[in-house]
Amino acid sequence: MLKITEEAAVLICRLARYSAIPESGGLRIALNPATHSLSMGLAAIPERADAVICRDGALLFISAQAAERMSQHTLCADLTAAREAFFLTL
Repeated sequence: MLKITEEAAVLICRLARYSAIPESGGLRIALNPATHSLSMGLAAIPERADAVICRDGALLFISAQAAERMSQHTLCADLTAAREAFFLTL
């Protein structure tokens, strides 16, 4: 299963806090079937088949196809004064 670093949890919480989604919302990662690429965005609730990963109050919803593709990865975040960005590591 995909792991989440502390920094990624902080960034997920920041994005959720400053958006219009409810407290039950979080970041969702899905696999685009047409391009086979990953996409992410904020979601108010997980979709029916999504796995839900929680860390330090951050909610990550991940589709079954994305979870399979990312099973050995870790979601990380770069939190600097210049930028805030997610990235994946093995």
